[in-house]
Amino acid sequence: MEALATAGTSAGTAAALEQLYPRLARETFTAGWHSRSPAVWPHPRTGFKPRLWSYKRGSALLDEAGELISPERAERRNLVMFNPMEGNDYFALPTMMAAYQMIKGGEYARNHRHSPNALRVVIDAQDDDVFTVVDGVCLPMRRGDVLLTPNWCWHSHFNRGSGKAYWLDVLDVPLVHLLQPMFFEPGQAFEQSILEQHAEHPYRIETAQVARQMASEPGASAWRSRALPAPSMKTISLTLHTTQAPAVSTPVQAVENRIYTVVEGSGQTHFGQETLQWERGDVFVAPMWTSHFHAAAGPVRLLEISDRALFEALGFHRSAPTPQ
Repeated sequence: MEALATAGTSAGTAAALEQLYPRLARETFTAGWHSRSPAVWPHPRTGFKPRLWSYKRGSALLDEAGELISPERAERRNLVMFNPMEGNDYFALPTMMAAYQMIKGGEYARNHRHSPNALRVVIDAQDDDVFTVVDGVCLPMRRGDVLLTPNWCWHSHFNRGSGKAYWLDVLDVPLVHLLQPMFFEPGQAFEQSILEQHAEHPYRIETAQVARQMASEPGASAWRSRALPAPSMKTISLTLHTTQAPAVSTPVQAVENRIYTVVEGSGQTHFGQETLQWERGDVFVAPMWTSHFHAAAGPVRLLEISDRALFEALGFHRSAPTPQ
């Protein structure tokens, strides 16, 4: 940019400009025509890459950690998935973080609340034995369920059964870090009071039920997608992708960041020359403007968690007309 700014100027003018720049810096100004890096570019760019985390490996590591640390000591016994790039050891994507969490039978993860929005996708749990409590409402956590925890809601988890329960946590913590309105508050009592108990509630989405509805529609053997209602989540969008037979999705390329979790089935996702193989419980990410498509090996239930709602609310959403 400096070459463009000084082209056609006299040697004297160029020398005077060079003397001006350090004076500007001392007053904490930067000359817009002389910036070290551009402020705008022709299309989105990100250092985050497509990446997959294995549920088999993650759950085995959680089991090992479960012998060493309790929820009382850890607040949450979880393994955070991070995208390996310079300066990052905590976030999967620029606006969302993801983690596997495990709770043993008889354990309780204490109540707290915070600014970030959160949700849980249940991978393995014994029916009617594992619960999340959101603002006093006790919600069962069953395999394939999505439990919503809007920001500043008190929430806790407990397991009345004898087996372990595993789920995926997704939160918009990176977004809150960027905007900086972070608040966190632990509950006054370790256990949260239960005021109501519901199997059906706006904060609980049964993906198995939604998948059955989608399977009853014409063309259910093809790749199908349906947005899931989550009006309480202002920054997060949910989409369920299903098929009843081997099928391939249409390629997509858009500004939203996507976290995918495999609720049921197996298959692969293609990112240009890179292919990620996935199976039940696995988690993988598609950073913004990364063209990709899915190929299911058979019946599949794939949940997409994205920040599309955020970009739409801000008027920034855009998709490529012809993904490459």
